[in-house]
Amino acid sequence: MLKDLVAFDLDKEFDQDTYLGRLQFNMSRLNPLLFFHSDRQIKEAHEIATNYRMRLEAARNMGQPVLMKPEEVERVKKASRVAGCAVHPDTN
Repeated sequence: MLKDLVAFDLDKEFDQDTYLGRLQFNMSRLNPLLFFHSDRQIKEAHEIATNYRMRLEAARNMGQPVLMKPEEVERVKKASRVAGCAVHPDTN
């Protein structure tokens, strides 16, 4: 069971210290196909992304990585992209 889990940190998906990493991060959120999600799908994606952020913060406070199944990692990545292009971080 534990062997199926992988350590995952969404903040390290793209290297934000390089121009290419920042470009890749922003291009992943500028996909025009992300505009065709319903309000319900956006809210669900925002909830998944928010829950992941809280889980990541708790894991960092304990000095541990977030362990997830590969399919859960893909679900969080997709939710983060959907919420990132549709929900303003300051005003929700």
